[in-house]
Amino acid sequence: MGSHMCDLLLSCGARVVCVDDLSNGKMRNISHLKDEKRFNFYKRNVNELSGIKKVFLKEKPDYVMHYAAMVGVKRTSENPLEVFKDIEGIKNIAELARQYKVKKILFTSSSEVYGEPVKLPIAEDDTFNGRWPYSIVKILGEQYFLACQEKYGIPVTILRYFNVYGPRQDFGDSGFVVSVFLKRALAGKPIEIFGNGEQTRDFVYVADNVMLSLKAFLNNKVNGRPMNIGSGKSMSILDLANEIKKVIPEVMIVHKLARRRGEIKYRTPDVGFMRKTLKDQPSIGLSGGINKTLEYLKNGKEFL
Repeated sequence: MGSHMCDLLLSCGARVVCVDDLSNGKMRNISHLKDEKRFNFYKRNVNELSGIKKVFLKEKPDYVMHYAAMVGVKRTSENPLEVFKDIEGIKNIAELARQYKVKKILFTSSSEVYGEPVKLPIAEDDTFNGRWPYSIVKILGEQYFLACQEKYGIPVTILRYFNVYGPRQDFGDSGFVVSVFLKRALAGKPIEIFGNGEQTRDFVYVADNVMLSLKAFLNNKVNGRPMNIGSGKSMSILDLANEIKKVIPEVMIVHKLARRRGEIKYRTPDVGFMRKTLKDQPSIGLSGGINKTLEYLKNGKEFL
């Protein structure tokens, strides 16, 4: 998502400083920006204060968008202790924002904070039920930045993303469900579903996600009040697989044993606050988004 937000900000005339340790992202995602005079890139890990502090000292940003996190169900479940290192990055960004008088912070949270929902659809003021390291770190991050807003007066926009997909996403085995399914289908491998496939997710194409995120960031009504970013229309994982089968008919769908942990059964967001406040919603449906992502893959812009 970060590279797409860089593109959007630059198209709006902003000067953009991108910081990434490339543990999830890849340099080719921003290679088209190498000659852009309003864009600077630093390979740094925000969890390490000394490196990120030098970036703040040199660039003196007015605004900060905090996207950095260890992501992916497989990656986070296999490395649970590593996930907690992201707490240091949250603390570092908050402290440097205070020191350098940043005007506003965006913290990208996740639907994972809700865990297995108590009710559907899930509204922003519903109970936190996240139990795994990734969700706990996101909950802590939200509360940390809210406390900084209260103590230091730095406004924070907190956005809870549902399943974002599209070009430049991690297409490896530790990636995300849409990208993993597409990669396997294009490679002639069967789509693997954990369990019966009845678990539901809300899918948002990446261009819609960054557009809605920027609108929320620029809207003061969202300051200090978390917002769900989703379509409000959930789909089962099995239906997702069948949607891909429509465009790649030869692909097979196989079921594997359900994951032992980290798999949420149902996820449907209440997006009333988003629609009312931003007067907008995602415009690209799942079939359209899948076709756009397939076009990206077929043009050789990702290694299959």
